[in-house]
Amino acid sequence: MRRLCQFLLFLVVICGLNAVHVNVTREHNRCLWMGQCTKNEITGGMYNCYNNTIAPNVTEGTELFDLLEEVCPWYINQENKNWTRACCDVGQVRTLQTQVTVAQQLFSRCPACFSNFMKHFCTTTCDPDESLFMDPGPGHVLNDTETGKLYIQQVDVYLTDKYANTMFDSCKNVEYPEDSSKVINLMCGGTDNCTAHLWLQFLGSPTENNNEAPFLMNYKFEEPGILNMSARDVNDTDFIPCNSSDSKYQCSCSDCPATCPPIPKYTVHEFPWWKASVGASCGLAFVSLLLFLLACLQGLCSTISARRKQVDQDVKSSFENNIRPSYGAVPQEQTATAAATSSQSRAKNTTPKDDPFYFICFPLAKVGAHLERNIKVVFYHWGKFASKYWFLVLLFATFITCGLMFGLFFFDVVTDPVQLWSAPNSRARTEKNYFDEHFGPFYRTEQIIIKANKNVSNYSFPAYPSEKIWNFSAVFQLEVLEEVLNLQNELATMKVPYNDEKGSLTNITLKDICFAPLAPDNNECTITSVLNYFQNNVTRLKYQKKAGFFLQGNASYHIHVCTRNPTSVMDTTVGFPCLGTFGGYIDPNVALGGFDDSGPLPNYDTAEALIVTFIVNNHVNDEDNKMAKVWEAEFIKRLKAYEPKYIEISFSSERSITDELNRESRTDVVTILVSYCLMFAYITIFLGQFRSISTILVDTKLMVGFVGVMMVLVAVLTSLGFYSYIGVKASLIVLEVVPFLVLAVGVDNLFILVHSYDRQLHKDNKAQSLSTQELMGRALGDVAPSLLLTSLSETAAFLLGAISTMPAVRTFSLYAGTAVFVNFLLQITVVVSVMALDANRQRQNRMDVFFCVRFEKPGDQLDRDRRGPLRVFMDGFASVILYKWIKPFVILFFGLLYAAAIGLMFQLNVGLDQTVALPKDSYLMPYFSELNEYLHTGAPVYFVIKEDFNYSIPGNQDKICSGAGCNNDSLGIQLSIAAQIPQYTRIAEPASIWLDSYFEWMDPVSKCCGIDDHGDECHDPGNSTCNQCLAKGETRPTEEEFPLYLNWFLNDNPNTKCAAGGHAAFKAGVPLSNDKKHVNASYMMTYHTILKNSSDYIDGLYHAREIGDSLTETLGHTVFPYSVWYVYYEQYLSTAKDMALNIGVSWAAVFVVSLLLLGMNVWAALVVAFIIQMIIVDMMGFMHLCEVNANAVSLVNLVMTVGISVEFCSHILRWFCSCDRPTRQERAKEALSEMGASVFSGITLTKFIGVFVLLFSKSQIFEVYYFRMYMLMLLFGFLHGLVLLPVLLSYVGPPYYHVQTKSPWKLDGQEVVDRSPSSQQNRDVDRKAQDYDDDHGIDDETEKLIQ
Repeated sequence: MRRLCQFLLFLVVICGLNAVHVNVTREHNRCLWMGQCTKNEITGGMYNCYNNTIAPNVTEGTELFDLLEEVCPWYINQENKNWTRACCDVGQVRTLQTQVTVAQQLFSRCPACFSNFMKHFCTTTCDPDESLFMDPGPGHVLNDTETGKLYIQQVDVYLTDKYANTMFDSCKNVEYPEDSSKVINLMCGGTDNCTAHLWLQFLGSPTENNNEAPFLMNYKFEEPGILNMSARDVNDTDFIPCNSSDSKYQCSCSDCPATCPPIPKYTVHEFPWWKASVGASCGLAFVSLLLFLLACLQGLCSTISARRKQVDQDVKSSFENNIRPSYGAVPQEQTATAAATSSQSRAKNTTPKDDPFYFICFPLAKVGAHLERNIKVVFYHWGKFASKYWFLVLLFATFITCGLMFGLFFFDVVTDPVQLWSAPNSRARTEKNYFDEHFGPFYRTEQIIIKANKNVSNYSFPAYPSEKIWNFSAVFQLEVLEEVLNLQNELATMKVPYNDEKGSLTNITLKDICFAPLAPDNNECTITSVLNYFQNNVTRLKYQKKAGFFLQGNASYHIHVCTRNPTSVMDTTVGFPCLGTFGGYIDPNVALGGFDDSGPLPNYDTAEALIVTFIVNNHVNDEDNKMAKVWEAEFIKRLKAYEPKYIEISFSSERSITDELNRESRTDVVTILVSYCLMFAYITIFLGQFRSISTILVDTKLMVGFVGVMMVLVAVLTSLGFYSYIGVKASLIVLEVVPFLVLAVGVDNLFILVHSYDRQLHKDNKAQSLSTQELMGRALGDVAPSLLLTSLSETAAFLLGAISTMPAVRTFSLYAGTAVFVNFLLQITVVVSVMALDANRQRQNRMDVFFCVRFEKPGDQLDRDRRGPLRVFMDGFASVILYKWIKPFVILFFGLLYAAAIGLMFQLNVGLDQTVALPKDSYLMPYFSELNEYLHTGAPVYFVIKEDFNYSIPGNQDKICSGAGCNNDSLGIQLSIAAQIPQYTRIAEPASIWLDSYFEWMDPVSKCCGIDDHGDECHDPGNSTCNQCLAKGETRPTEEEFPLYLNWFLNDNPNTKCAAGGHAAFKAGVPLSNDKKHVNASYMMTYHTILKNSSDYIDGLYHAREIGDSLTETLGHTVFPYSVWYVYYEQYLSTAKDMALNIGVSWAAVFVVSLLLLGMNVWAALVVAFIIQMIIVDMMGFMHLCEVNANAVSLVNLVMTVGISVEFCSHILRWFCSCDRPTRQERAKEALSEMGASVFSGITLTKFIGVFVLLFSKSQIFEVYYFRMYMLMLLFGFLHGLVLLPVLLSYVGPPYYHVQTKSPWKLDGQEVVDRSPSSQQNRDVDRKAQDYDDDHGIDDETEKLIQ
């Protein structure tokens, strides 16, 4: 330490030997310097000579006078030019002229800004009063030992805040046309939060990688505290505001917001716009509850009034006390009277006094009764035929289904999200196709996010000769950077085997597929990475610049410099540039993540992640992307196998999501198979009725259950094969949802068929003597209206969903509707035939499956009156919920539930998080998590002007450009205004206007456009052989010159002499016609604000289209916005409309089918429709609580819910309508008792078993959108079907209409009278009364006598 201190003291003494003490005289017209003396070895610039003499006069006509008049005209004394004073010589002015060349190119679009900029530097270079506001300070005037001249090593410049801010305000909004960023940010070290102080300090500091500052000019914004000195004030310099009334200096709106028209008032709404506040939702829920309760109260009052008018209370009492006693015997003398009363009560019909709509409803009921009888007749005869000729039925069904399933050879699945979620004729799809056709599709991106592992720590770097210590995060450690660079270079140079079109094997590399913006001049690939600050060179990465043993620069410090000024062509600290090998700059907001941006400046040194992005060319024809896909596959393979040492990585490629979705679909097969197996096991156990332990092997329904489940699978495959034949491609939603849907519906119907056969078999003693064909016909005919009702309702609901324009919903609707209908056909054919075979097998006491094994026939041990435990439970359950004091609370509960759901429904979010669609174990999960955490830039958006717009006409140019002289409502100005309110428009910054850059490139000041004597392009305008394209004073080409020079501009590479070349920035966005004389179409690019969730994206799309419509009106020509993600999120703009349309149409279809198949009973159909809409509303409300968003997947599930809900309602409602009990209370109780068990076991439990498996799926979309929604569907379907519906029917159920029809089948060869639309169910209802007659000796003759 002692030796170190001695060495430092030695350096101070050596440096101090050249320092000269000077006493500066400070007065008006007194200089501080004059001329240039010594070269600065660090910056390459020249130090100014110390000269504290009186400012000399500059004589008119001299070289210095002419230079001042050109560069600093403000210092020319216009009253007496010979009295012009200046503290500079020709060399200083020429140096200044060179130094401001780039600034002139950048700031010239705002004349006031550039004028103020020049006034400032002319002031610090030539002002005759330099000594009054500039001071070299002690020790900074040195003696050049070689020349003996004194020079100033650094100078303090004192300025007032007003001076600094006035100059800064005139320039702070000037745009850089090439990338629509602020010029001030580029000239402030690359920061997005530049201030006046930071700007001037950067401009005056050569150590901040600013070549234009030859030595340190230390700006101080305070009074100097030195005698006769004062800070330079704005009053001493005639600065011009950017909104000057002088048209010569006035800047455009995009460069000077003060000149913009007033920004209209706006209100920021969170998408979707139907989302209400919590208070509003609660208020809506309260109003809904109030209306619901008022409606219920009105219904209750009407019911009570109707009951008071009834005149048959005695009949009802006799019916309850005599005919159907619960306990005890009835005296024989009451038998005849009781039987007569029974007959009268059963024959009781609604009268006009009871029903004001009698004269409408009763004729409809008659029509419905005859329609239902005809349906029963058809299915009765078909059941007998299928049972008798089972071989022909099975053969025919096998032939048809196998023929359709052969279409699976043409089966294809659409995995492209664009084709799934966007209709071919939708606006987003049309605009995407237009963009791809004219400009090429958006690039393919391969990205890696790198973090340092826990073993790498942060570190500090003391930069010599600065006294500041720079603190860097762990990712800037050399070992981390070196590992990342090695990985990056390995991927960039890896050779991947590829079979070309000719079949020959070749090796491809990144250069074969990458985007090279400056090709063919520069074929290097675009890789956005901080390692490209080192030109991807490991030697440069390891380079350290030292002064003795002091470290002046290293890798992390070079990154620090480049993130402040990414466009720097040379970092003088290390001696190489910041520009990437591809010729462009690396945006630190893209290449770094997780840095602190809470302060006035982003602190990139705190970045927690490095982001490496490879940009790959994309093609409209997917076949042309094969090479890229092969390379991407190897990219993924290498990164999966990579074993990091100091880093942690997550990554994604363009093909990653598609690959993971395909993998997910394969894993879903296991889930589906497990669900089918569990369903088969459940059917095996609960489908049969076991007489005793000894007959279990006979009473099981293994064969029936297996065939029933297989028919579900066959129906799905038949639907897939049919649509594969006609070229309708499937989607993953079809493969994931339809098998579960058809399984749920198919198993329900299987239970209903089996239970119907059992009821027919055990109806009475006579039924045992009937043939299997007869019983099967009756069983099928009995439930045919119910099966037809549910199946047609579901089929219609799904098929009508095909009217949706969304391809995913449309294909699902087609596949699902067809599969459900085919399943119904297979049930009434194959399943009925197999049931008949199984019934014969069981009658012969043969073992299930193994038919050759036959047992000794035991006695009939199955009591036909025995009610299973579930039926006993439903009897008690019906008694409880239909108790007179319980029913009001049931109504109140469902009213509260309904009102709450309405309020929650308006809190429902829209969108589908892409991570939900991925498997839980996907390698993309950490990538998307870190992308959201570290994202610091929004997505690009292009405003496209369609072809046939003439850019050569000056009037049209003024509608586009954003510089001085352009229209105040031009395209560029409107986008600039939009960027001023990003919280509303979601536009982050003004657009990059190629026309502005073209005019800048044409401007003679820029010295970019040159033409030789032969009319050819040259690149050194101003010399003897290369002339300026435009004469001095002109800023735009003529109409004839416009296309000629435009082609030159679009092929000119930007460089240090001309930064406005348009090759890299605009060539892809301004395609020319074949003759290079016309612009086919063009776009102006800007960026959205950071969008992190679906609501942000949807809102961004909506407002971008608002802006596009405004621009179309302004230009009188079509302008539309385009971003790569619009095509995915457009669907959500119309989510509410799509949901209302699809659900509404499905709901209407269910109503119509219910009306037709419920005996034309309008009342009953309305009850079904009402219950279903309550289920849907409750579903939508509680989706919000379950974090299920509104999107295509949930829409599919809601449409499915409409169809499935019919299952929970129709069976109980049909029984209620056909029951002739005297009161609604009794009809509702019997309907629930008789059908509740079938609905619970055959519908609720079967679906629950299939759905429960989804909880264990690896697919998140299965868990979120299928498991959660299916469970909600089951819960609300069960509650509304088995709780609310019976209670509602007991209050306002449809009346019973007595219609006499002939029986659809014959009993002992005699036609019997059918007293209701469902005579078979009616006889089942009256079975207890018949049993009572048998037990008490009332024979058929007695019954006839009574009648």
